[in-house]
Amino acid sequence: MSFDLFFEAIGKVTTIFGFVGSIFGFIKYKEKAINKNKNTIAKNWTNEGDVTSLEYRFVSLEIQNTHGEIYGQIFFVDKTRPLECHVDVGWFSSKLHISELNKATLTPIAEINLKINSDRNRLHWKLVSKRSAEYLFPYETDLWPY
Repeated sequence: MSFDLFFEAIGKVTTIFGFVGSIFGFIKYKEKAINKNKNTIAKNWTNEGDVTSLEYRFVSLEIQNTHGEIYGQIFFVDKTRPLECHVDVGWFSSKLHISELNKATLTPIAEINLKINSDRNRLHWKLVSKRSAEYLFPYETDLWPY
């Protein structure tokens, strides 16, 4: 009878260790995927020259990865001054936060949802919110590296 309890306890402990190990493995896998997304997003991107799109508002992003922080600038064809941006990189999609620098303060301008395509060579841009009528952001477009 005592052997039955012993083997039952060993089975439960093994199950618990397996479950905890699976959780740690899942967390590591997610961290690696997010780091891979950070390296993919940290490039120069544009939607200029896309003849298949009906979008007439063109943007260029210059994004860099500095010690895990993803930030950069966004340029418009019709504006002389770029806007500041930073990216909250996620597992399946990322948020691009665009701000304007006014006298040492950052004013939020827009929020964009970015998704990396399956080939990792395009970013799908979708405008989530806009707080300034001065800037005309594309509503939905695809960006590619340049």
